[in-house]
Amino acid sequence: MTQQSSEVLAYLQAFEEMAAKHPGPIPQSISFDFKEHSGHALFGAITHGNETGTLPGMLRVIRDLESGAIAYGGKVSFMLGNVAACRQNTRFVEADLNRVFLTSAPASLEKDRALEMMSLIKSADLFIDFHQTIKASEEPFYIFPFDWPGYYWAKLLGGAKCWVTRAPGKSFAASSVCADEFARQEGIPGLTLEMGQMGLSPLAETVSKETIVRALHVIDRLQQGETLKQQAQGGEQELRFYEIVFAQPFDEAGMALKEGLNNFTPVQAEQVLGQDGKGGELLCPQDGVLLFPKYPRRDDEGSALQPRPKEIYNLATKMQIHPAEAFDLPEP
Repeated sequence: MTQQSSEVLAYLQAFEEMAAKHPGPIPQSISFDFKEHSGHALFGAITHGNETGTLPGMLRVIRDLESGAIAYGGKVSFMLGNVAACRQNTRFVEADLNRVFLTSAPASLEKDRALEMMSLIKSADLFIDFHQTIKASEEPFYIFPFDWPGYYWAKLLGGAKCWVTRAPGKSFAASSVCADEFARQEGIPGLTLEMGQMGLSPLAETVSKETIVRALHVIDRLQQGETLKQQAQGGEQELRFYEIVFAQPFDEAGMALKEGLNNFTPVQAEQVLGQDGKGGELLCPQDGVLLFPKYPRRDDEGSALQPRPKEIYNLATKMQIHPAEAFDLPEP
């Protein structure tokens, strides 16, 4: 664990100062209600405490809403997920917050926070959760199951041109519920946007700010009677779709990836990706691109320290047909 930077701590303090002026309904949240319509957009940051890149862009939007530089007619809320973990510059304190959005999760600081966040998510008409990857990524990408409202939102928001998707209702991780999954369970569009490698960056600041502003503009138009489908029609470039086809269990403490593997690194079948932890090689099962490669901290003998991730990498392939066709979901 490394000490959090003074720059990030300053962003947290700035958020807390704005929350005192414009308090939201739960701790570490901010809300504005301009009362011209009932639309409510919700934006989340630092669900993982070391994914801090959203903070500068989010604060810019908050200040512009306060000053009137950004015009919007409805309600908008901003929430920070795991401030305690952020102050410690770690992903989480006791449990991964983005896996415990369910009442049956074991007791933890993160479960308590998830229960608070769930109450706010249920009040929204749209929830966007901003994330970052542990390792570098070639570009930003969405990751959530395919459905038509999510498709329209992804095209309209423009935060990424790439979408890692899956069949509707398919969970990202077994026996867990992510924040965006909870929103969709409540009938609310929930999108996760990954904005490059964790930490402060110009890319994350720009993507988060522009995505929030576009979302507010879309909600204003929805309240004026223009549907998502109508707004999404036109000459926008089509998204590129990927589907996760394999997840390598991290079932040996000595299992380790080679250095230099990032998100969307192309790999081939039988390529050596590292060591399997049992004296052999870790081989790629098929052609594709890597997602979420893990490089955990290790002891002097090379064993991964607990809590060890459940998977050491995911493998994705580019979808050759549109997800609507692949998942048999005709457009409404």
